Amino acid sequence: MTLDPRDPLDADDVAVLAALRTMYAAADPAPDLVDRVLFALDLDRIDIELAAITAEYSGATGSRSAENTRTVTFESSSLRITVSVPEGGSRYLDGWIEPAAELQIELITPTARFGTRSDEGGRFAFASVPTGQVHLEILPTAGSAVRLTRRVVTQRLVL
Repeated sequence: MTLDPRDPLDADDVAVLAALRTMYAAADPAPDLVDRVLFALDLDRIDIELAAITAEYSGATGSRSAENTRTVTFESSSLRITVSVPEGGSRYLDGWIEPAAELQIELITPTARFGTRSDEGGRFAFASVPTGQVHLEILPTAGSAVRLTRRVVTQRLVL
């Protein structure tokens, strides 16, 4: 007898497959990974607040130059963070935080961390930023006008 995989399943086939399913479910049940993964993600995020991208704009800036600049705004329940990055060779990144406050800020790449502090107006800058994926972490800072209860972490951004 030659079996053709295009033939429909008959009642015997269905019974054999059901028996195999029952055997495997009893011998090696699938773990409840969904609940475990969601719980682990909650534990990983318990000490941070995520700032999601809410706006992104690219355009020419400056009165004397036609330099294109990319501006990205992140928002969390505590802060709004806006960064501006010139497109092209320069990797100067500047930004501001609202509400304005002096806060410790770290720019994180896959291989390095760079630190700075915003001024009382919320302005900050990084003079030399490597290309690739980056994100910012705004840290609770003693004496700041804005009291953060946990770190605010932006979504990743590709420069």
